[in-house]
Amino acid sequence: MKKFIGFTLAEVLVTLGIIGVVSALTVPSLMNNHQKKVFVTQLHKVYNEFQQAFAQEISDNYAVDLYEAGLNNSTVYNFMNKHFKGVVSCSYKYDGACLKNSGSYKNMNGGSFSYTWSNSYALADGAAVALYLSPSVYSTWMGTLTVDVNGGGKGPNIYGRDLFVMSVYKDGTLKGYPGGSTNYSACKSAYSDSSYYYCFQNILNDGWDMKY
Repeated sequence: MKKFIGFTLAEVLVTLGIIGVVSALTVPSLMNNHQKKVFVTQLHKVYNEFQQAFAQEISDNYAVDLYEAGLNNSTVYNFMNKHFKGVVSCSYKYDGACLKNSGSYKNMNGGSFSYTWSNSYALADGAAVALYLSPSVYSTWMGTLTVDVNGGGKGPNIYGRDLFVMSVYKDGTLKGYPGGSTNYSACKSAYSDSSYYYCFQNILNDGWDMKY
């Protein structure tokens, strides 16, 4: 007689139970890491597009920097329409593809995150941006670029996740917090001008990785 070797029902159920427990512990973490990578990839794309546009603006005007090229709040509209196809001026809209109003964003600790924006636009790839410029002949700092990587109509609408603030400099570079220091705590609890730039600076310092 032939003897058949196999698993008992109890053994199969125990194995499936172990697999279920391991999946419950690991899948949320994997999904969270995947979403972080998606947000960083979208942020990196916007970052590259604006740095290229700034460099082109300097070149087209035979200038040494953005200040000399004449880029300021009054010329942002022409700049955006020149360098970004399909861009839509949001004016003071607060929904859909545009930036939400400041009270609609939170920081990672669940607190309020408020900011002042002007010159808001929806890009063709779904990102929403606000370019605020206050140039001065005496400073290398030009202003700020606020980016919601997937537009205000999609969540989570949390600073440091899908919303970031960058510093714009005269040479066309985008940076984070002045001085370049990493500070995860300030990034998570940001609510004032002094801490707006930390999350983006952390990502730069960590090689385009959202480690916080």
